[in-house]
Amino acid sequence: MESIRRLRQDLALTQGELAARLGVSRVTISRWENGQVRPSSLAANALDRLARVYGAARLSPTHRPRQAASPAAGPAGQSRTVSRQNSATAAPVSGSHQKLRALSRCPLFSDLDSGSLLELSRLARNHDLKAGEFLFFEGDPVESCHVVVSGMVKVMKHSTAGKDFVTATYGPGEMMGNLLLLLDRPYTASCQAATDAAVLAIGSEDFLSFLHRHPGPGFFVLEKMLRVAGKRHIDVTSRLSEFASQRADSRLAQVLFMLSSKFGPTIPLTRREIAEMAGTTTETAIRFVSNLQRMGVVRSFRGKVVVLCQDELESFSRAVGHP
Repeated sequence: MESIRRLRQDLALTQGELAARLGVSRVTISRWENGQVRPSSLAANALDRLARVYGAARLSPTHRPRQAASPAAGPAGQSRTVSRQNSATAAPVSGSHQKLRALSRCPLFSDLDSGSLLELSRLARNHDLKAGEFLFFEGDPVESCHVVVSGMVKVMKHSTAGKDFVTATYGPGEMMGNLLLLLDRPYTASCQAATDAAVLAIGSEDFLSFLHRHPGPGFFVLEKMLRVAGKRHIDVTSRLSEFASQRADSRLAQVLFMLSSKFGPTIPLTRREIAEMAGTTTETAIRFVSNLQRMGVVRSFRGKVVVLCQDELESFSRAVGHP
Protein backbone atom coordinates (compact mmCIF):
# COMPACT_ATOMS: atom_id res chain seq x y z
CA MET A 1 0.00 0.00 0.00
CA GLU A 2 1.21 3.47 -0.88
CA SER A 3 0.52 4.74 2.65
CA ILE A 4 2.96 2.23 4.14
CA ARG A 5 5.64 3.17 1.62
CA ARG A 6 5.10 6.86 2.45
CA LEU A 7 5.36 6.11 6.16
CA ARG A 8 8.65 4.26 5.67
CA GLN A 9 10.03 7.09 3.54
CA ASP A 10 8.94 9.68 6.10
CA LEU A 11 10.89 7.74 8.71
CA ALA A 12 13.89 7.45 6.36
CA LEU A 13 13.97 3.66 6.82
CA THR A 14 14.78 0.84 4.45
CA GLN A 15 12.37 -2.07 4.18
CA GLY A 16 14.77 -4.15 6.28
CA GLU A 17 14.99 -1.47 8.98
CA LEU A 18 11.21 -1.09 9.19
CA ALA A 19 10.85 -4.87 9.31
CA ALA A 20 13.31 -5.03 12.22
CA ARG A 21 11.35 -2.40 14.17
CA LEU A 22 8.09 -4.32 13.71
CA GLY A 23 9.58 -7.79 14.20
CA VAL A 24 8.53 -9.05 10.76
CA SER A 25 10.51 -9.99 7.66
CA ARG A 26 11.60 -7.63 4.89
CA VAL A 27 9.56 -9.77 2.48
CA THR A 28 6.44 -8.98 4.52
CA ILE A 29 7.10 -5.23 4.25
CA SER A 30 7.59 -5.59 0.48
CA ARG A 31 4.33 -7.52 0.14
CA TRP A 32 2.49 -4.82 2.09
CA GLU A 33 3.90 -2.02 -0.04
CA ASN A 34 3.18 -3.83 -3.30
CA GLY A 35 -0.40 -4.49 -2.26
CA GLN A 36 -0.01 -8.26 -2.42
CA VAL A 37 -1.38 -8.64 1.11
CA ARG A 38 -2.89 -6.27 3.65
CA PRO A 39 -1.38 -5.90 7.13
CA SER A 40 -3.30 -7.63 9.87
CA SER A 41 -5.18 -5.44 12.33
CA LEU A 42 -2.38 -5.76 14.86
CA ALA A 43 0.26 -4.89 12.27
CA ALA A 44 -1.66 -1.82 11.12
CA ASN A 45 -1.97 -0.64 14.71
CA ALA A 46 1.78 -1.10 15.23
CA LEU A 47 2.48 0.94 12.07
CA ASP A 48 0.13 3.67 13.23
CA ARG A 49 1.78 3.78 16.65
CA LEU A 50 5.21 4.00 15.01
CA ALA A 51 4.00 6.95 12.95
CA ARG A 52 2.74 8.75 16.06
CA VAL A 53 5.90 8.12 18.04
CA TYR A 54 8.23 9.44 15.34
CA GLY A 55 6.02 12.30 14.19
CA ALA A 56 5.45 10.95 10.70
CA ALA A 57 2.16 11.14 8.83
CA ARG A 58 -0.34 8.66 10.20
CA LEU A 59 -1.85 5.96 8.07
CA SER A 60 -4.99 6.84 6.21
CA PRO A 61 -8.10 5.90 8.24
CA THR A 62 -9.12 3.55 5.43
CA HIS A 63 -6.03 1.46 6.17
CA ARG A 64 -6.59 1.19 9.93
CA PRO A 65 -8.79 -1.53 11.44
CA ARG A 66 -12.17 -0.53 12.76
CA GLN A 67 -12.68 -0.59 16.53
CA ALA A 68 -9.18 -1.93 17.04
CA ALA A 69 -7.26 -0.75 20.10
CA SER A 70 -3.55 -0.09 19.95
CA PRO A 71 -1.49 -3.22 20.66
CA ALA A 72 -0.02 -1.34 23.61
CA ALA A 73 -3.37 -0.24 24.98
CA GLY A 74 -5.56 -1.94 27.52
CA PRO A 75 -9.14 -1.17 28.60
CA ALA A 76 -10.13 2.48 28.19
CA GLY A 77 -6.93 3.12 26.27
CA GLN A 78 -4.68 2.63 29.27
CA SER A 79 -1.10 1.85 28.34
CA ARG A 80 0.04 -1.74 28.75
CA THR A 81 3.64 -0.94 27.94
CA VAL A 82 4.46 -0.22 31.58
CA SER A 83 7.46 -2.31 32.60
CA ARG A 84 6.36 -5.62 34.09
CA GLN A 85 8.72 -7.59 36.27
CA ASN A 86 8.61 -11.36 36.09
CA SER A 87 10.49 -14.08 37.94
CA ALA A 88 12.26 -14.91 34.65
CA THR A 89 13.73 -11.46 33.96
CA ALA A 90 14.78 -11.10 30.36
CA ALA A 91 18.44 -10.56 29.65
CA PRO A 92 19.96 -9.92 26.21
CA VAL A 93 21.60 -12.95 24.64
CA SER A 94 24.91 -12.17 23.01
CA GLY A 95 27.89 -14.22 21.91
CA SER A 96 28.16 -17.85 20.82
CA HIS A 97 28.57 -19.12 24.39
CA GLN A 98 25.30 -17.56 25.56
CA LYS A 99 23.42 -18.82 22.48
CA LEU A 100 24.85 -22.30 22.96
CA ARG A 101 23.81 -22.33 26.60
CA ALA A 102 20.32 -21.07 25.77
CA LEU A 103 19.73 -23.73 23.10
CA SER A 104 21.06 -26.49 25.36
CA ARG A 105 18.27 -25.66 27.82
CA CYS A 106 15.59 -26.27 25.18
CA PRO A 107 14.19 -29.81 25.68
CA LEU A 108 13.84 -30.25 21.92
CA PHE A 109 17.61 -30.18 21.51
CA SER A 110 18.61 -32.27 24.52
CA ASP A 111 19.69 -35.21 22.31
CA LEU A 112 22.11 -33.14 20.22
CA ASP A 113 25.82 -33.65 20.79
CA SER A 114 28.01 -30.66 21.60
CA GLY A 115 29.24 -30.28 18.01
CA SER A 116 25.74 -30.27 16.51
CA LEU A 117 24.51 -27.90 19.20
CA LEU A 118 27.37 -25.51 18.48
CA GLU A 119 26.55 -25.61 14.75
CA LEU A 120 22.90 -24.84 15.52
CA SER A 121 23.86 -21.95 17.80
CA ARG A 122 25.81 -20.37 14.95
CA LEU A 123 22.62 -20.30 12.88
CA ALA A 124 20.66 -18.52 15.62
CA ARG A 125 20.09 -14.78 15.70
CA ASN A 126 19.48 -12.71 18.83
CA HIS A 127 16.12 -10.99 19.16
CA ASP A 128 15.54 -8.90 22.30
CA LEU A 129 12.02 -7.60 22.86
CA LYS A 130 10.62 -4.95 25.17
CA ALA A 131 7.28 -5.61 26.85
CA GLY A 132 4.55 -4.88 24.30
CA GLU A 133 6.71 -5.42 21.20
CA PHE A 134 5.58 -7.95 18.60
CA LEU A 135 7.69 -10.84 17.41
CA PHE A 136 5.43 -11.69 14.45
CA PHE A 137 1.93 -11.03 13.20
CA GLU A 138 -0.92 -13.27 12.12
CA GLY A 139 -0.66 -14.03 8.41
CA ASP A 140 3.11 -13.51 8.20
CA PRO A 141 5.06 -16.36 6.59
CA VAL A 142 6.93 -18.59 9.04
CA GLU A 143 10.49 -17.72 8.09
CA SER A 144 12.07 -18.64 11.44
CA CYS A 145 11.54 -20.87 14.41
CA HIS A 146 11.87 -19.14 17.77
CA VAL A 147 13.21 -20.34 21.11
CA VAL A 148 12.35 -18.25 24.16
CA VAL A 149 15.45 -17.66 26.25
CA SER A 150 14.02 -15.51 29.04
CA GLY A 151 10.88 -13.59 29.86
CA MET A 152 7.38 -14.40 28.65
CA VAL A 153 5.60 -14.02 25.32
CA LYS A 154 1.93 -14.48 24.55
CA VAL A 155 0.17 -15.68 21.42
CA MET A 156 -2.91 -13.65 20.49
CA LYS A 157 -5.80 -13.92 18.05
CA HIS A 158 -7.43 -10.72 16.84
CA SER A 159 -11.19 -10.79 16.31
CA THR A 160 -13.18 -8.79 13.77
CA ALA A 161 -14.72 -6.91 16.71
CA GLY A 162 -11.32 -5.45 17.53
CA LYS A 163 -10.54 -7.58 20.58
CA ASP A 164 -7.36 -9.54 21.28
CA PHE A 165 -7.60 -13.04 22.77
CA VAL A 166 -4.63 -14.66 24.48
CA THR A 167 -4.52 -18.29 23.36
CA ALA A 168 -1.14 -19.42 24.72
CA THR A 169 1.93 -18.31 26.64
CA TYR A 170 5.56 -19.35 26.19
CA GLY A 171 8.51 -19.17 28.56
CA PRO A 172 12.22 -20.04 28.70
CA GLY A 173 13.19 -23.19 26.78
CA GLU A 174 10.00 -23.35 24.70
CA MET A 175 9.99 -23.26 20.92
CA MET A 176 7.26 -21.58 18.86
CA GLY A 177 5.98 -22.17 15.35
CA ASN A 178 7.53 -25.60 14.98
CA LEU A 179 4.53 -27.36 13.44
CA LEU A 180 3.69 -24.43 11.12
CA LEU A 181 7.31 -24.49 9.96
CA LEU A 182 6.99 -28.14 8.95
CA LEU A 183 3.64 -27.55 7.25
CA ASP A 184 4.84 -24.41 5.44
CA ARG A 185 1.82 -22.47 6.72
CA PRO A 186 1.67 -18.79 7.77
CA TYR A 187 1.28 -17.79 11.38
CA THR A 188 -2.28 -18.30 12.59
CA ALA A 189 -1.88 -15.77 15.43
CA SER A 190 0.36 -12.91 16.53
CA CYS A 191 3.05 -13.06 19.19
CA GLN A 192 3.71 -10.23 21.63
CA ALA A 193 6.17 -9.90 24.51
CA ALA A 194 4.27 -9.90 27.82
CA THR A 195 7.49 -8.93 29.61
CA ASP A 196 10.92 -7.92 28.39
CA ALA A 197 12.01 -11.08 26.62
CA ALA A 198 15.01 -12.58 24.85
CA VAL A 199 14.40 -14.87 21.88
CA LEU A 200 16.64 -16.78 19.49
CA ALA A 201 15.49 -17.00 15.87
CA ILE A 202 16.71 -19.70 13.49
CA GLY A 203 15.82 -19.31 9.81
CA SER A 204 13.42 -21.95 8.54
CA GLU A 205 15.66 -23.02 5.64
CA ASP A 206 18.72 -23.09 7.91
CA PHE A 207 16.88 -25.18 10.49
CA LEU A 208 15.53 -27.71 7.99
CA SER A 209 18.96 -27.98 6.32
CA PHE A 210 20.48 -28.61 9.73
CA LEU A 211 18.05 -31.48 10.34
CA HIS A 212 18.94 -33.01 6.95
CA ARG A 213 22.65 -32.77 7.69
CA HIS A 214 22.15 -34.57 11.01
CA PRO A 215 19.57 -37.29 10.22
CA GLY A 216 20.21 -39.23 13.44
CA PRO A 217 19.70 -36.56 16.10
CA GLY A 218 17.51 -34.64 13.66
CA PHE A 219 15.00 -37.49 13.78
CA PHE A 220 14.70 -37.15 17.54
CA VAL A 221 14.26 -33.37 17.23
CA LEU A 222 11.43 -33.88 14.73
CA GLU A 223 9.88 -36.54 16.94
CA LYS A 224 9.91 -34.18 19.92
CA MET A 225 8.47 -31.35 17.83
CA LEU A 226 5.54 -33.54 16.81
CA ARG A 227 5.05 -34.76 20.38
CA VAL A 228 5.01 -31.20 21.70
CA ALA A 229 2.52 -30.13 19.01
CA GLY A 230 0.35 -33.18 19.74
CA LYS A 231 0.44 -32.56 23.48
CA ARG A 232 -0.55 -28.94 23.04
CA HIS A 233 -3.43 -29.98 20.81
CA ILE A 234 -4.61 -32.53 23.39
CA ASP A 235 -4.24 -29.99 26.21
CA VAL A 236 -6.29 -27.41 24.32
CA THR A 237 -8.98 -29.95 23.44
CA SER A 238 -9.10 -31.20 27.03
CA ARG A 239 -9.23 -27.68 28.40
CA LEU A 240 -12.08 -26.72 26.08
CA SER A 241 -13.99 -29.85 27.11
CA GLU A 242 -13.49 -29.13 30.81
CA PHE A 243 -14.26 -25.44 30.44
CA ALA A 244 -17.60 -26.27 28.84
CA SER A 245 -18.82 -27.86 32.08
CA GLN A 246 -17.00 -25.83 34.73
CA ARG A 247 -17.90 -22.67 36.53
CA ALA A 248 -16.02 -19.51 35.61
CA ASP A 249 -14.37 -19.39 39.05
CA SER A 250 -12.94 -22.86 38.54
CA ARG A 251 -11.59 -21.96 35.11
CA LEU A 252 -9.98 -18.78 36.43
CA ALA A 253 -8.36 -20.62 39.35
CA GLN A 254 -6.94 -23.25 37.02
CA VAL A 255 -5.54 -20.62 34.63
CA LEU A 256 -3.88 -18.74 37.50
CA PHE A 257 -2.42 -21.96 38.91
CA MET A 258 -1.13 -23.05 35.50
CA LEU A 259 0.50 -19.67 34.82
CA SER A 260 2.11 -19.41 38.26
CA SER A 261 3.42 -22.99 38.02
CA LYS A 262 4.96 -22.23 34.64
CA PHE A 263 6.30 -18.70 35.11
CA GLY A 264 6.62 -18.23 38.86
CA PRO A 265 4.54 -16.21 41.34
CA THR A 266 4.39 -13.03 39.25
CA ILE A 267 1.93 -13.36 36.36
CA PRO A 268 2.49 -10.43 33.98
CA LEU A 269 -1.00 -10.44 32.50
CA THR A 270 -3.94 -8.13 33.08
CA ARG A 271 -7.17 -9.49 34.51
CA ARG A 272 -8.72 -9.01 31.09
CA GLU A 273 -6.08 -11.24 29.52
CA ILE A 274 -6.56 -13.83 32.27
CA ALA A 275 -10.30 -13.72 31.61
CA GLU A 276 -9.68 -14.35 27.90
CA MET A 277 -7.60 -17.43 28.69
CA ALA A 278 -10.35 -18.72 31.00
CA GLY A 279 -13.15 -18.00 28.54
CA THR A 280 -15.05 -15.59 30.78
CA THR A 281 -15.71 -11.87 31.13
CA THR A 282 -13.33 -9.26 32.47
CA GLU A 283 -15.85 -8.33 35.18
CA THR A 284 -15.93 -11.93 36.42
CA ALA A 285 -12.13 -12.07 36.51
CA ILE A 286 -11.92 -8.78 38.43
CA ARG A 287 -14.42 -10.03 40.99
CA PHE A 288 -12.70 -13.40 41.36
CA VAL A 289 -9.19 -11.94 41.74
CA SER A 290 -10.53 -9.43 44.27
CA ASN A 291 -11.98 -12.31 46.32
CA LEU A 292 -8.64 -14.15 46.21
CA GLN A 293 -6.89 -10.96 47.28
CA ARG A 294 -9.16 -10.57 50.31
CA MET A 295 -8.32 -14.18 51.23
CA GLY A 296 -4.61 -13.42 51.00
CA VAL A 297 -4.04 -15.90 48.13
CA VAL A 298 -2.98 -13.31 45.55
CA ARG A 299 -2.12 -9.64 45.30
CA SER A 300 -3.26 -7.68 42.27
CA PHE A 301 -1.38 -4.78 40.72
CA ARG A 302 -1.89 -2.88 37.51
CA GLY A 303 -0.95 -5.24 34.69
CA LYS A 304 -0.03 -8.24 36.84
CA VAL A 305 -1.16 -10.67 39.53
CA VAL A 306 1.22 -11.99 42.20
CA VAL A 307 0.42 -15.40 43.71
CA LEU A 308 1.19 -15.35 47.45
CA CYS A 309 0.10 -18.89 48.28
CA GLN A 310 0.48 -21.48 45.53
CA ASP A 311 -0.86 -24.37 47.65
CA GLU A 312 -4.08 -22.56 48.50
CA LEU A 313 -4.56 -21.57 44.87
CA GLU A 314 -4.13 -25.20 43.80
CA SER A 315 -6.61 -26.37 46.42
CA PHE A 316 -9.07 -23.70 45.37
CA SER A 317 -8.77 -24.67 41.69
CA ARG A 318 -9.65 -28.24 42.59
CA ALA A 319 -12.38 -27.40 45.09
CA VAL A 320 -14.49 -25.15 42.88
CA GLY A 321 -16.87 -27.50 41.16
CA HIS A 322 -19.27 -27.63 38.29
CA PRO A 323 -22.33 -25.43 37.88
